[in-house]
Amino acid sequence: MPHISLEYSSNISITKDFGALFGQIHQLLEHSLKVNPLNCKSRIITHDNYFIADGNENHAFAHLQIKVLDKHPMEGKQEVGEGAFELLKEFFKGQTGGLIFQPSVEIHEMKEDLYYKLAVEEFAGIQPK
Repeated sequence: MPHISLEYSSNISITKDFGALFGQIHQLLEHSLKVNPLNCKSRIITHDNYFIADGNENHAFAHLQIKVLDKHPMEGKQEVGEGAFELLKEFFKGQTGGLIFQPSVEIHEMKEDLYYKLAVEEFAGIQPK
């Protein structure tokens, strides 16, 4: 935990390293919510089939969803959302050509009492910070 998913339309030609973006998001989560970045899981989903606005092929999107436990304070989650939105815009800068680009970020709360996982610290015997 947290889970980070980046979805984007396949009409965007990406030349940048996704690892750099996710590394910055993991650092943001560590700073704002005090999560251990070893527990962050990020993934990318490219969509070939999508319909945006009026269906014009010049429309493009990127949507970043960050799932965090509901125990974190609202201020920290807002800080993550705002910071991640800036990182997302910066990452896609120069990648969208003449496309009409619509980036978005969503912070999704997961109920702590309904989420089950083995933390990396427990698995590897690592002491938390």
